[in-house]
Amino acid sequence: MTRYIKHTLYTTAVIAMSLMSNNAFAQCNGGHSTDPTDMWLSCSGQANPNPARAQEHWILYDLANLYAINESVIWNYNVPGETDRGIKSIVIDTSTNGSTWNAWGSYTVGEAAGNETYEGEVGPDFNGIAIRYILISVVENWGDAECSGYAEIKFNVGPGATAVEEQVDPSIGFSAYPSPASSLLTINMDEYRGGYIDVLNASGEIVLSQSVTSDRTTIGISDLAEGMYFVRVTDSDGLSAVQRFTVMR
Repeated sequence: MTRYIKHTLYTTAVIAMSLMSNNAFAQCNGGHSTDPTDMWLSCSGQANPNPARAQEHWILYDLANLYAINESVIWNYNVPGETDRGIKSIVIDTSTNGSTWNAWGSYTVGEAAGNETYEGEVGPDFNGIAIRYILISVVENWGDAECSGYAEIKFNVGPGATAVEEQVDPSIGFSAYPSPASSLLTINMDEYRGGYIDVLNASGEIVLSQSVTSDRTTIGISDLAEGMYFVRVTDSDGLSAVQRFTVMR
């Protein structure tokens, strides 16, 4: 399966990627799903978009705009019994226009634990350089002969990238998935606290709103255009927390 994101990103599977502001880039529950549909996996090679790279397993992120990218967190391929498909050695290139590539360097990623308590690891630090395209090419995996992939990567975006800032309230724990999402977004609350959920665009405008009636809420987002959004959970006491997610099809 070939998947197109924006107009230049194509991979052999569904990807998981999100952007974050400041330092709020860890998942609320600290772990990661073991469901293979939540992860990117490439089992058939394609010509690399960077002519200088020979690797045929790769993923290209189009962030739609220039962002100052800082630290990242990465979760490797986390399916029990299949963690050898996870990436081990990668090379990373960045671009502002999708045609001129700058070599960021190489990176080694540890093998996943293959369980839902797997917390991932610190990923590459881009030190605030302006980036629109991030190309990750797989040099080596943890042993599988055919497929390479990983679960998710989150990039820490410098301040001022959007009109909305992520907010963390220790009394409101929730996770929103998948990201990217195409038609449905699920919000899992650590504890049911009533209230409501808003979806905001990058300008801070509310585009969807729904009451919270249990600790698990699913919102239809098929009418939203592709791009970056925020989900804001507000409990019955008026306390709020915000996370970023992406809509891609």
